[in-house]
Amino acid sequence: MLKVRKSLIILSILGLQLSCSENSESKSAEKIYYNGNIVQMTAEGAIVEAVAVSEGKIVACGTSEEMEAYRSDSTEMIDLDQNTMLPGFIDPHSHLTQGIFELTQANVSSPPVGNCMNIADVLEELKAYKEDNNIQDGEWILGYGYDNELLTEKRHPNRFELDSVFPNNPVVIGHVSLHMGVCNSAVLEKVGFDENTPDPEGGVIGRNEDGQLNGLLQENAAFAMMAIIPQITLEEKIDLLDDILGMYAENGYTTIQDGVSNEYDIEMLKAGQEQNKFYLDVVSLPDARGFDALLNDSTIEFGVYNNGLKFGGVKIIGDGSPQGKTAFFTHPYCSHGNCDDTSGFRGQPNISQENLNAIVKKAYENDIQVNMHCNGDAAIDMLIKAHEENKDFAIGELRTVIIHAQFINPEQLKKVAELNFTTSFFTNHAFFWGDAHLKNLGEERAFYLSPMASADELGINYTNHTDYLITPLDPMFVLWSSVNRVSRNGVVMGEDEKVTVYQGLKSITKNAAYQYFEEDSKGTIEVGKLADFVVLSDNPFDVDPMEIKNIKVIETIKEGVSVFKLK
Repeated sequence: MLKVRKSLIILSILGLQLSCSENSESKSAEKIYYNGNIVQMTAEGAIVEAVAVSEGKIVACGTSEEMEAYRSDSTEMIDLDQNTMLPGFIDPHSHLTQGIFELTQANVSSPPVGNCMNIADVLEELKAYKEDNNIQDGEWILGYGYDNELLTEKRHPNRFELDSVFPNNPVVIGHVSLHMGVCNSAVLEKVGFDENTPDPEGGVIGRNEDGQLNGLLQENAAFAMMAIIPQITLEEKIDLLDDILGMYAENGYTTIQDGVSNEYDIEMLKAGQEQNKFYLDVVSLPDARGFDALLNDSTIEFGVYNNGLKFGGVKIIGDGSPQGKTAFFTHPYCSHGNCDDTSGFRGQPNISQENLNAIVKKAYENDIQVNMHCNGDAAIDMLIKAHEENKDFAIGELRTVIIHAQFINPEQLKKVAELNFTTSFFTNHAFFWGDAHLKNLGEERAFYLSPMASADELGINYTNHTDYLITPLDPMFVLWSSVNRVSRNGVVMGEDEKVTVYQGLKSITKNAAYQYFEEDSKGTIEVGKLADFVVLSDNPFDVDPMEIKNIKVIETIKEGVSVFKLK
């Protein structure tokens, strides 16, 4: 078992000089941060006493005495008051634009995210939302975050329950996975689904035993429903952009992601760019379903920041969610506790191998990074196959990203190490759905969920994310889940895959910078890099591992400018 490191070891003065002061010229700094635990993340145990900043970049770091050479009458001396400073957190995967829509919908989540314990609570939350927002008959009512595994009934709500309360409104409630949802009859009619409609490729239209539609739409069927939901205006989106950026800043992020951007999202992001809205760096992953249009759009340049916005690569949705039992596995889901049945349901892909190969080929030919949502090992096999068939078309370094990689198997992990893929794990699942995974997948697969320790041993550049809105934006919870791997019921989801605090922090700092091809400017506290910092209330290396999730962000600093400060 990997041990959690309790304290940092201060490096020698010689080591500090090599990592912080090499080739730096002494000149007056605009700001000097001092009197704190400044964790560089260059190596385990690397800390310094002070950091000097000018023009948004780190110009020196080392002992307080060494920083005197950079101090003048105009230098702002910032006392960290013995708090802990780290490189600003880099978000490996979340959904910025979905977060904007969250602000305009009813929260029908279960605790600790919301208050819905059963289906009656979901309906009451929707009723209150309609009343509070003065929604009239005929207008849409939207909710987000219900989780059938956490509701008392242990099932999805259905259209008949929604119809009984909302006979005159189209109603949609999104599943916490964002890969399915339940709608009422009015929405089914609008999307054009009835008892005679076949399941779309890569999707499921839910039916009762008698063939009646029950309102549950999964994967590509759900995406078809989502496509007809009315958009809020561009002006309304821009108004809400400050709110969602503020939420990221409050959680210590200095670089953030929009994990799949459709044409409307890209329109909003471009408008925010033009209006100088992005005080945090935003990385957009345009949806591969519009890839041809992207390649023909002269306004989109991949891999380059422009006014705080970068199009970082293309996003492919390979399969669904394991807790929703739509992730694509080599071996079937367990049925009534039986995990040995080889004939059972194993999920399905959201994309054909042929279409996936075509997208990967175009991406490699155009030097565009591939990011693919893969929860199940069968989906990961599809990506590896697409890579192997198209790698010779690549014109640059790939750094292909497997988003989630939750149920990658040991042999695949070794292959990924050989291919230099990045695995962006999702250890929050250990807490939120670990108990469901034990039931649906069995102990062997469930305990190998997001195997960060094994990835570290293989030298894989792994990251770890919230997938917000799927789980809360809190990076300290991400760290806590990777170090402890504890489920809601207190089960340790794979003792051998626990990581140290340093390993956990790498996944949201230096490794995340590498994922974005930004390791030369972000991810560690070193001379020449951006002055992106986060200040924490406690040192995660020193607290009890189970208390890590209680650490608060005190301040977030982007290129030397404070963008959030705890009041």
